[in-house]
Amino acid sequence: MTARDLAPLDLESRIANWRRAVLGRGINYGQCMSAEGHYRSPQHWHPEGPKPLAVDMLDADLLERAWRTIRPLQARQIVLWHHVYRLAPWVIVRRVRQVYDSAIEIEPALIDADERFARAIDQQEALTELLHI
Repeated sequence: MTARDLAPLDLESRIANWRRAVLGRGINYGQCMSAEGHYRSPQHWHPEGPKPLAVDMLDADLLERAWRTIRPLQARQIVLWHHVYRLAPWVIVRRVRQVYDSAIEIEPALIDADERFARAIDQQEALTELLHI
């Protein structure tokens, strides 16, 4: 099974898992990491918030390795800016123009970058399967 054979929802859930791994790194932002930050008074009346989804670190690592192999670098940055940081399309166009000194059409660039990412995921999965045999 390749990344292109997966349902779009499944690939999107894998990318969402990768996003949580990249942005979170196990740190709860907005909370002090000291003993005082985790202290909860027995008299507190605030309900516990919903638990975030667990991160599948093996799959996130596979997607990270696949992302690192994407060439050209412009496509790699488009994948990062679009899927991880969720930047608006006009911001991505502006950043590409600033960093790479080239203008792009956003829709074809996003499609191309996503296809390159799917191919890179396929290659990494194949390589992982070869190493585990």
